[in-house]
Amino acid sequence: MGLNLVLYFSLFVFWAGALGLVFYKRNIITLLLYGEILLTSVNLYSFVSSLILQESFGQIYGLIILTVAAAESAIGLSLFISFF
Repeated sequence: MGLNLVLYFSLFVFWAGALGLVFYKRNIITLLLYGEILLTSVNLYSFVSSLILQESFGQIYGLIILTVAAAESAIGLSLFISFF
């Protein structure tokens, strides 16, 4: 029951990030933040599903998502520094 709860939590976080990305378009920093939330929820879902299926592909995919999220954070930080 615990892993299913984590999967539902990941789905909730994904929809929260998607709704924020669609409806809250005031500045670029918040859009990047909502994109980061989306990537984090997909990462959590892939980790938990790899635990359920007992395969390591989801964990490798999660590490790739983490590198993309780190690059997105670096872009957001550079935009923040250039604007302020």
